[in-house]
This record gives sequence, C-alpha cells and structure tokens, in this order.
Amino acid sequence: MNRNRSFQRKIVYGAIIALLAFPLFYLGHPASPKEQGGVLAQMRRRHNLAQATLGDIDPASETMKLVTLGLRPVAWIALMERQNTYKKKEDWDSLAVTLNQLTKLDPNIVQVWEFQAHNLSYNVSVEFDDYRHRYLWVTKGIDFLVRGTQYNRNEPKLDRYVGWYMGHKIGKSDEQRQFRRLFRTDNDFHLALYQNGGVTVEQPDAQGPDGRPDNWLVGRQWYVKAQEGVKQGRTLRGMSPLLFYADGPMARISYATAIEEEGVLDEKARIAWEKAGVDWRLYGDLTIPHSTGHTLRLNDLEELLKSQAELNAKLDEAVPGAREELRQAKRSRLTEEQRKAVDTPEADRTPAQQLAVFETVQKLFISPLEIAAKASDANRTRARDIAERLFQLEEIQLAHTRAYRQQVNYEYWGMRCELEQTSEAVDARRFLFEAKKFMDAADPESAKKSFEKSFDNWALLMERFPAIEDDISFTELGKDIALYNQVLGQLDLKLPADFKLRRMYERHLERSGLPREIFGPPSRKPEEKPAAEKPAAEKPSQEKPAEEKPAGS
Repeated sequence: MNRNRSFQRKIVYGAIIALLAFPLFYLGHPASPKEQGGVLAQMRRRHNLAQATLGDIDPASETMKLVTLGLRPVAWIALMERQNTYKKKEDWDSLAVTLNQLTKLDPNIVQVWEFQAHNLSYNVSVEFDDYRHRYLWVTKGIDFLVRGTQYNRNEPKLDRYVGWYMGHKIGKSDEQRQFRRLFRTDNDFHLALYQNGGVTVEQPDAQGPDGRPDNWLVGRQWYVKAQEGVKQGRTLRGMSPLLFYADGPMARISYATAIEEEGVLDEKARIAWEKAGVDWRLYGDLTIPHSTGHTLRLNDLEELLKSQAELNAKLDEAVPGAREELRQAKRSRLTEEQRKAVDTPEADRTPAQQLAVFETVQKLFISPLEIAAKASDANRTRARDIAERLFQLEEIQLAHTRAYRQQVNYEYWGMRCELEQTSEAVDARRFLFEAKKFMDAADPESAKKSFEKSFDNWALLMERFPAIEDDISFTELGKDIALYNQVLGQLDLKLPADFKLRRMYERHLERSGLPREIFGPPSRKPEEKPAAEKPAAEKPSQEKPAEEKPAGS
C-alpha cells in the first residue's frame, strides 16, 4: 500500500514538472537568429538589457557575471583601480588585458567603451616616440570601440564614435601623413573592421585616389551605419541630431581637403568635391528634429523667406499704413545720437555708433501682432490670423532654421564645395603646391611665379564667390601669402601696393595680431617701362648720347 502511494506521488510530481516545463519554456527559452525567443528574451532585447540572441551571448562574459555572485560593483572598482595602476606604471599589455576584463564584466555599459577607447587612442598612444607605435595604439582604441558596437547594437552613438576616431584621430593628428599612409596598407586592421563591425573597406566608395582604403571615407561608412540605425528606430542619446547627420558630409569634405594637401590636384580632386557637394545638399534636405518638438530642413530657408514676404504683404494689405506709423512712433522715441547712428551706412559707422545701433534694434522691432492690433473691426480677425501665422513662421521656423544653418556653417560649406569644383580652384591649389616645392628646392624665382599664378586664380574666385573670402583668407590664403612674402624677401622685394589680395591679407594680419606689412611700389603693367629705361634723347640734356655717334668715330 505504501509502495503504491509513493509511486503515485512520483507520477504526480513528474506530471507537474512536465506541465511546468511548457510555461517555463514559453517564458525563458533563448532567442536565435531565426526565432524571437521567449518572453524574457524579447523583454531583454526591447529594453536593451543584455544579449538576448543565442549565439550572440559571450560565454566568458556570462561566466564572469556568475562567479562574482552579485558583487559585480566590487569587482568593477577593483578592475578600475588595477587599470589606473598599470597606466601609471606604463605596463601597456597588462592594461589592455584589464580593459578586456572590464568589458567582459558588464559589456552593456556604453560609457566604458567610450572612455577606454579614448584612453587607448588618445592618452596611451602619445606615450610612444615612434609614430608606428602610436598608430598601433590608435587602432587598438578604435578596434576596442568596434567590439563595443557588437554588444550594444542599439547604440548608434558608438558607431558614430568609430567614424570620428577613424577620421579625426588618424586624419587630423600631427602625424596625419604617416597615419594615413599606414592605414591604407593595414590589411589586418581592415579585416578586423569587417569581422567585428561588419563594415568592409573594399567598397568603391571607401577607396582613395590610389585605389586603397582612405581613413576619411571608411569613417564615413561608420557614420552612415549609425545614421541608418537611427532611421530604423534606434534611439540617439546625448547628441544633437543636427551635428549627428552632418558627420557624413563633413567626412567627404575632409577627404577632399586631405588629398589636395597631399598633391592630388586633378580630376580626382574635382570629383571628390563634387561628391561632397552632393552629400551636403542631401544633408540640407533631411528633416531634423528640434528641441521644441518641430522639425526643420536647412534647405527650406528660401521658401520660408518667400512665405514671410507674402504674409507681410497680406498683413500690410489688411492694415494699410500701420507698419509705417509704428516705425515713425518708435523712431521718435530714440535720442538724436541713436537716430544718427541708425541713418549712417553700416560701413561708415564708428564703434560708438555700432553699439548704439545694437542697443536700438529691439526698440525699433515691429511685431506682427502690433500691426494687427491697429486693424479696423472689419479686418481685425483676418489681420490677427495673418499675424499669428507670421509670428509662428518668424519666431520658430525661420529663427531656428537660421540658427541651425549658422551652427553648421551651412552656407559656407555649400559655397566651398561649389568653388572647389571649378578649374580655377584646382589650378590655384596646384600652383600653390608647386610653389612650396620650389621653396623646398631653394628656387625662389620659380616659387614666386607659381605663387603669383595661384593668387591670380584666387582673385578671380573671390570675384565670383565674394562671401567665401573671410573664411578662406584667415585660415589658408593668409598663411600662403606669408610664405610668398618670405620668397619676396629672399629676392629683396616687397609685396606690391596693388597686390590683388592686399585687403584680405591685411585683415588676416590684423586678426592674427601681426604688424601691418610695409608694401612696396605698385607692380608695373606689362606695357609700362620704368623711367630709367626711357630713351636718353627724351631727357632734357644738351649732350649727344654716346650710342648716337657715327660708326667708326
């Protein structure tokens, strides 16, 4: 009897266990590339808590989590102290091993990947004298960050950081020429980028002018990957969308600039700038969210200005004469000095007048709502509606679009891409490149001629693109003219008073805090002859020139 009862209990327990297996499997079975997995796996994926797909789970990482027995914070602090110690002792190999242990302990903390990748690429790399060792640690930091993207696939910011390090740490360092050259032939690193990050450097859009991978274009691939992730619904945290979407086009621009500095000054450079211009225009067409909840497009400025003019015309039609009446009333409240400052052309204003104008701008501002308030009873509703639409347009869409364009210098870079595609710009840069080579070869005469050919082209470009002058002059051309001035000094010459880029160069000197140049006499036109070369017969003299004596005398 007792045996039967015991056997029956075992049957019941077994049946209960079998029944419980179904809900446990439903709740907890892991996901796979072909299946979503159980409820818990789906929740982990949805909230980005851990690797929820079978095959993505790192056994070493999961083992470390188990053996700490809930003391992961303590282990974390111990490892952080250890990595700081190794860094102070300059024990780089032990430092790399400790960083790997940190990431295994909790691979889903994004800040660890960000901080330690920066530590390796920026802080550790500079401890070495040989640029090849520096490059090695720069790529170790980038590879560290690439591995972090595997564990945090819902963090597009990490993909963006890879692109940033790839471009700026390799392409903007003091050793950029050496780093860029090493990157082109670093096949092992290229393979690691593909295996750990899924980005191939073999695609044509990542190849430089020599047919090898270029760091700026490969970095752009990572920007594109990050942007595609956001488009697929991943959340962008801790970064402005305006700057986030500008990274890809700016990488194109940096690539075009880099190859020109390295002497690629032909059709390949022109095409590079053409592609950069296309990317920049597409960037302007993107719908970018604003913190106010509105969305903006940088290329909408012209349409917004057109709408503003149309609404102002409708408002003036609804309330005729009100705008001028308000303007006169506000102007009458200004002091005599303020009215005089406002009436003075901007180029002729003194510093005191400029300050006075700045102080009166708000006093003279006329709101659309002020105009609508003066409407007659019959037109008041219509005027109020127009004024509210105009206010929304000016204060939100137009103001924020202008602010966004200024923040990324949108007009300048668009104009720069257009300018650099011209044959004059390519020739100007080629002549500059030649001039600097002549300087290195101690040939000042040839350098002078090449500089002058370049400046002739730049003068033509300044006429076609006058708005570009300020930005280019203070960064590039100002330094090039300074080199030209050195060449003139070697030839005992001075910058001529009629130098084509004189005004721009003087502004460059002023902003740089350098003394004004003492310019020499104007350069002579080809048809002019110097006074010393005039025929002696033209001089008031009674003596007969020697060359006019009869032959044989």
